[in-house]
Amino acid sequence: MHLVATNSRPRHTVETPSIERVAPESVWWVWPNIESYLGKVLERYPFGGITIEDVRIKCASGQFRLFVILEGHEFLGAVCTRVGEFGKYHVLGIGGRNMDVWGDTLMDVLLDDAAINGCHIFGGYGRKGWSRKLGIEPKRECYEWELDINQQGEIV
Repeated sequence: MHLVATNSRPRHTVETPSIERVAPESVWWVWPNIESYLGKVLERYPFGGITIEDVRIKCASGQFRLFVILEGHEFLGAVCTRVGEFGKYHVLGIGGRNMDVWGDTLMDVLLDDAAINGCHIFGGYGRKGWSRKLGIEPKRECYEWELDINQQGEIV
């Protein structure tokens, strides 16, 4: 497995699981270990019909960035991000277990990754609990509904 160092500043202690970015060519290798974590996120928040297979393909192509949380050789979680247009860094999904142990370190890693990539806006979608955990207030509401489209491509 080929992991990409997120930066050279030491962040992790012996007690804290490691958080590593997975190189696109190694996504196929780690995917069976983390697919269920991200799959649960997509079940809860479908993001316009994107499938777990779409996420895997975009991570493997480098369009999305995949990070894994490891304790030794055990996968505790995964996060998918995207460097967007206009300096925006999007957290697309975080899933796993024991997040109370690694959540703060994950935020440090993701903020570092955003800065390294020249992003000046950091955001994502999630439950209200994230605003409490991060100590921030949501900027806006997100409204979404499915459209019923007929064979001719018209909204019915």
